[in-house]
Amino acid sequence: PRDRPVVAFEIGCFEGRTTNLLVEYFASSHPASRVFCFDVWEDGFVEDKAPIYVNQLQRFFTNTHAHRKQIVAIRGSSQETLFYIHPQLLADFIYIDGDHHKDAVYQDAVLAWPHLRVGGTLLFDDYGGGDPAFPDFFPSIGIDRFLNEYEGQYRIVQWAYQVAIVRTQ
Repeated sequence: PRDRPVVAFEIGCFEGRTTNLLVEYFASSHPASRVFCFDVWEDGFVEDKAPIYVNQLQRFFTNTHAHRKQIVAIRGSSQETLFYIHPQLLADFIYIDGDHHKDAVYQDAVLAWPHLRVGGTLLFDDYGGGDPAFPDFFPSIGIDRFLNEYEGQYRIVQWAYQVAIVRTQ
C-alpha cells in the first residue's frame, strides 16, 4: 500500500473501461485514492452520432460500478469542468483521451497541467491517430503545440501512439 492517496484525472472516459484500469492500478492501493473522470457523456439520441454514443453515462456507471467509491464523475466539457477544479487538487497521473480536435487536445493539456504535481505523469492518447479527411482532428498537432510551449517543464518517458511526460517543474 502507498503511504498517501493517489489522484488521477481521466479526460474522456466514454464507457469506463480505462477508468476501471486506472482505479485498479492507482487507486486500489489506498482507500482514499480517487480517479476524477471528465466527460460530456451524451445521453439519449444524438442525430449526428453513431448509436454507440447513445446512453453513454448509463454504460459508464454500469461498467464502473465495482469501483464507484473511488470514482468522481464530472459531467461536462473538459474545457468547462477543468477550469473550475479547485487549484489545490493535484493529480499524480492525468490521461488525456477526450475530444480529438487539435485545439481541444491542446486546451485539455493546458487546463490540466496546473493540476499535475511535480513528478506526476501526463499521458496523451492517439498521437498517431487522425483522418486526412478531417485535418483538424489530429491529436498530434495539439500535443506538439503543448510540448513546444511547455518545453523545459517535463521530460518525455514514452513517444509512440501514446506520449507520456513527467512534470519536472
